[in-house]
Amino acid sequence: MIPWQKYDPKNPPGDRKVRIVLTSGIEHLTAWYEWETETWRNYWDSEELQDVTHYAPINLPGEE
Repeated sequence: MIPWQKYDPKNPPGDRKVRIVLTSGIEHLTAWYEWETETWRNYWDSEELQDVTHYAPINLPGEE
C-alpha cells in the first residue's frame, strides 16, 4: 500500500527527495518539490507540474 499524503501548498514537503505525485488525482509521476520557486518539478524533464493533489515517498529496498 502506498502511504499517500494530501498536498497542502501551505505545508509542502521539507526536502528535495524524489516522490510519486498525483496530479488532479489521476496522473502519477515522479517529481520533487523545489523550494526556491515553490513548485513541483517533473523528475525526467524538470518541467513544472500543475495541480499536484497528493504525494508519497519512494522507498527503495534497503531504505526502509
